[in-house]
Amino acid sequence: MIFQLQGISGCSSIIFRFYSLEYITLADASVVSFSSPVLVAILAHFCLGEKCSVVSICVAILTVLGVVVIARPSILTSGTPDDAKVWIGVLLAVVSMACGSALLILIRNIRQTHFSLMLLVGGGWGVGQSGVLGWALGVLKVPDTMWVWFLMWCLCLMTFLGQIGIIMALKYENAGPVAVIRSSEVLFAYLWQLQFFGVYPDVYSAVGASIIIFSVVVIVTKSWLAGLSPDSLHRKRLVFLTK
Repeated sequence: MIFQLQGISGCSSIIFRFYSLEYITLADASVVSFSSPVLVAILAHFCLGEKCSVVSICVAILTVLGVVVIARPSILTSGTPDDAKVWIGVLLAVVSMACGSALLILIRNIRQTHFSLMLLVGGGWGVGQSGVLGWALGVLKVPDTMWVWFLMWCLCLMTFLGQIGIIMALKYENAGPVAVIRSSEVLFAYLWQLQFFGVYPDVYSAVGASIIIFSVVVIVTKSWLAGLSPDSLHRKRLVFLTK
């Protein structure tokens, strides 16, 4: 049952994130999806019985604030016809983030399983779920150019290598440092959308992204400190994050 839920949550996360790109920029969608470690900390309290501290709650509130800023509510802007599209995009990105967070919780429950089996089950379920959804929406068609075929194979290869890289990194390093390094995904998203699409982030994207990145760095640092010994110098210096 857990393997099926893993496949559903993983595939749904990718689908919702894909559709969010039709309404908001790549960087904004990446930032919202990147906030999943904060939600994971909250879900782990209810699903796994892990401790949820005051710091985790405050960080969760900050993350919501960052998402709201990225959504550009009318109270912050003059109100434009594109506001509804932005809200739809942010909502889809939030659902993608929630599915991704659920996926991490499920993986924690089956972390003793070999990574190849998890990737096989998740990929197989994703093919089936995507196929049924594409058939239901009437969007299934064979790519008409070699360029599209090339991009699709590159996407498959990069996604596979990315998942393998994260899993293998967690075998040799604590989750905290790995999550901090992975946060560079947001920086690459901003750089690549500027390089390939010529899209410059506005002040709302910059402020919202800064709030969310700060929140995620705090929560992963807190997780890293929790894995250190009580006598660790780093834990003593940042003891306020363990409260």
